[in-house]
Amino acid sequence: MKEQAQESGFTNSITLGDVYIPVMVRITHVGVGGNAGSGVYQYTCYPEVVHVTQSRTIIGYQLSPDSPAELGFTGLYSSDSLYRPQLLQIGPTVGRYIQVMHLNQEAFLINVALQIQDTQKLVMLSVDPQVTNEPNPA
Repeated sequence: MKEQAQESGFTNSITLGDVYIPVMVRITHVGVGGNAGSGVYQYTCYPEVVHVTQSRTIIGYQLSPDSPAELGFTGLYSSDSLYRPQLLQIGPTVGRYIQVMHLNQEAFLINVALQIQDTQKLVMLSVDPQVTNEPNPA
């Protein structure tokens, strides 16, 4: 598990689950025409869609190195009551990484909202990566 995290550039320690899926979140300040923060920011996620096929999957969201340093995760909301978010801090107040333990065993699209703060502009924004769940029949 840690080997997968290190290979993908994720350097934080992670809780051991059965499967680990790293997701890189890239955010840029565009001023106008973006898809987050009232159009002021543009975000993309890689992979674009997180497809979960097993319970006990860890999804680790990390801000890309080229995302502004003043941005950091402050929380996560989900339509899936079985998500278990763990916010890991880097620096005194700004979290560049957040991970979630995914325990659901039902097939559906999960609404996720990653909460991010710009500490310089004192702006909160929300990004919504797509997460699908299709449990592997055992």
